[in-house]
Amino acid sequence: RMVVEMRQREQAGLPRREHIIVTICGVTEIQLPTLAEEYLDLQDTVRSGILTLEEWDESVSRLAAMEAVELTSFTLCGACGTNELPGENAEVEGLALQRHLGHIPESAGRALELGVGQSGAQRTAILRQALASAIAAPAAV
Repeated sequence: RMVVEMRQREQAGLPRREHIIVTICGVTEIQLPTLAEEYLDLQDTVRSGILTLEEWDESVSRLAAMEAVELTSFTLCGACGTNELPGENAEVEGLALQRHLGHIPESAGRALELGVGQSGAQRTAILRQALASAIAAPAAV
């Protein structure tokens, strides 16, 4: 979702998004989506023609070089955590449910299992590999 939004903002000539988070006597935690959610979003984006895998690769490499979303936080007597990984249970349950429902094919599911607990470039590479394997699988049948 962030890649699509970043591209749309660039095409419209809009600046990057800026967010200010204020935490007073508490904890704010911004958690990444599960692998299943990220995979389904990427799959929908590619299937709808919004992005090709090559365009996604290019956008992801640009995202790695800069922050797509500017985040400023002010914390008083608390904490603010960003880009927190979902817990292992949430990851495994999300993958199991989406595989059971048929939204994630077996080949992609096996690849995504390797991404549980991974972050950054490893997580991105596993998502891309999972979608590529799912796209290639029907042609092999």
